[in-house]
Parts: sequence; C-alpha cells; structure tokens
Amino acid sequence: MEDRLSCLDALPDVASLNLTPDMSRFTMKARPAHMPNPRAEMEIDTCIPFTYGIIERFAAEMKKRAIKPEMETYHTGGAWVIRDLIEHQLVEPPYLIRP
Repeated sequence: MEDRLSCLDALPDVASLNLTPDMSRFTMKARPAHMPNPRAEMEIDTCIPFTYGIIERFAAEMKKRAIKPEMETYHTGGAWVIRDLIEHQLVEPPYLIRP
C-alpha cells in the first residue's frame, strides 16, 4: 500500500480516486528476442480491489496533501462509497465525480 501512496508525493492539484474494483482483460503481444526483456504473448485477466479502507486511506492522504480527488466509479455502487467519503469528511465540495 505504501508504494501506491508514493505517487501522491508529486503533489498534483487533482488526482484520480478509484471507488470500485478495476477489472481488465487484454492480450499483451509477444516481445521478440531482439528486444530487451523478451517474452511470449500473454493474456492479462485481473481485478484490482479497492476496498472502503483502501479508498479512505487514499482520500485521507490526498486531503492531507491538498490534492483534489477526482472520484471515478464504474457502476452505481460507487455512490455508496462517495456517501461514505462525504460522511467521514474525507472529500470536500465541489465534488469531482467521473462516471
């Protein structure tokens, strides 16, 4: 978790705050032997979990650094997370929400 938080050290004015799990599936093409770090083609099928606790920690660190969170949600369940962040005073108006 600490390595994820280190990206906030750049102190941007605004940063993304994902509110729901991020699922991805794609194919990475093979890297031929004449290139650095050759590898075979591979299928990526993953889900990065974002729990309430993880999101609250990111929001608290962003608030501490005066970074405005752009709250990103990929389904309506993110509304519950937004409500939780507001109730815990971890985000302040005007809210930046990206569906």
